[in-house]
Amino acid sequence: MEISGLASGLVRGFRALGRDADLVLGYRHPFDYETFGDVSRVARLWAKIGTLRTASKNFFLKVLWVLLHRIIGWIVFLRCLPAYDAFIFTFGQSFTGGKLELLLLKMLGKKVVFIYVGSDSRPPYLDGGAVPVAVAVGGVSRVVRMARKKFKMVRFQEKYADYVVNSPSSAQFHSRKFINWFSMGVPISCVETGGEPWKRSDDVIRILHSPSNSLLKGSDLIKAAIENLSKKGHRIELVLASGLPNSVVREMIEDCDFVVDQAYSDSPMAVFAAEAASFSKPAVVAGYYAQKICSVVSSEDMPPSLYVMPDELEAAIEKVISDSAFRQALGRKANEFITKRWSCMEVARRYSDLLAGKVPEDWYLYPSSLNYVGGWGASADRIKSVVSLIIENYGSEALLLDDQPILKAELCRLAASPVEAQCA
Repeated sequence: MEISGLASGLVRGFRALGRDADLVLGYRHPFDYETFGDVSRVARLWAKIGTLRTASKNFFLKVLWVLLHRIIGWIVFLRCLPAYDAFIFTFGQSFTGGKLELLLLKMLGKKVVFIYVGSDSRPPYLDGGAVPVAVAVGGVSRVVRMARKKFKMVRFQEKYADYVVNSPSSAQFHSRKFINWFSMGVPISCVETGGEPWKRSDDVIRILHSPSNSLLKGSDLIKAAIENLSKKGHRIELVLASGLPNSVVREMIEDCDFVVDQAYSDSPMAVFAAEAASFSKPAVVAGYYAQKICSVVSSEDMPPSLYVMPDELEAAIEKVISDSAFRQALGRKANEFITKRWSCMEVARRYSDLLAGKVPEDWYLYPSSLNYVGGWGASADRIKSVVSLIIENYGSEALLLDDQPILKAELCRLAASPVEAQCA
C-alpha cells in the first residue's frame, strides 16, 4: 500500500543506489504517486480489485471483492517469492494478510521489514480517525474491538519480521524493540527551485493547508487561527488543497510562502511538511507530542519545523508571518535536512544497511521507554473521554497495555479521576 509517496520514494532511492527494487501495489493510490513502469497484468488486476474492495458500499459485492483480492494476492505473492531477497511492507499490509505468508518468507530466508506509518499500529483509542466525535459507550465498544484486532496484528507481524520500523508516538502495542522511524526518515524527492522561493511580488503572505481529512488535521482550528490573524491586520491568503493529485499539490507548495500542516500531529514533519521542505518552504505543525519528542529523537534526526502545542498554533503562525528572517532561515534549514537526511537515496541507504544487518544500537527503541499518550488527529478532550469510558466500562485491561506499565499509568492519569483508582 502506498502512503504519501513513501513506497515509491523508497524504490526510487534503492534504484539510485543501483539496487534492484520494484513496487507492487495492492490498491491504486488516489493521488497518483509514481508506480514504476511495467507491472504484470496480474498485479494490475490485484490493484484494480483492491480499489473496488475499498470503494464498494454493497455488502455482498464487498465480500466478493475481498475474496478475489485475497486469492489474487496469493498469486502475486507466489510470483514474487522466488524473484526477491527482501520484502518491505507498508501500512501493516502484506500480500495476503495471513500468517502462512510470513512463515513461508521466514522458512525461505527472505528478509522481511514492516514500516508502520501511524494509524496502522497506533492504539485506536489514541487515533482521531477511530475515536468517535460524539463519544458514547456504543462507539467505545467498537474502539475496544478495533484495539484488540490491531494489537494482535502488530504482535503477529513483529514476531515474524526481521525488523519493524515505527514512530515512538504510535508504537504503544509493540512488545519487542523496534527501529525508530526518525532514525530512518521519509524518502523525499528534492527539487531544484529557481532563485529564492520565498521572495514574492506582493506583500500578501500565502499559506497552504492541504488536509486529506479536515477533521483529523484540525482544519477548523487552523482556519480560525488565520481568521483571527487577518482581523489583527495581517495580510494573508489561505489556500486549501484537498483531494488533488500529488503533482498539483507540489506546484501549489512552490507558489506559497509557508505551509500549515496539522493541529493534532504526532510528528514535527509528516510527508506534506517534508514535501514543503523540499521547496525550502517552512511548516507550522501543532501536536501534543511537541513536549515529549526530544526525549526519544536525537537532534540529528529531528526534522526542522515550528512544532508547537495545539494552543500555541495561532502564535506560531503569526511568528512565521511577521518574521521574514525566521521564515527564510527555517525554510533553508528544513531543505538542508531533507537534502542530507531524507533524500530518497539517503533513506534507501539506511534501509540497505538494515537489510544487511548493519544496525546501530541507537536506531532501536524499546517499548518500555515510551510515555506518549496524546494521540493523533483529535483534541486531548476527545482522547480523554474515550479512554475514561473504556476504563469505566471495560476495565483498564481493555487498554491492552498490561506489559507497558508506564504507558498504562500515563493513560490512567489522563482519564477522569473517578476511574483512576481502577488502574492502580
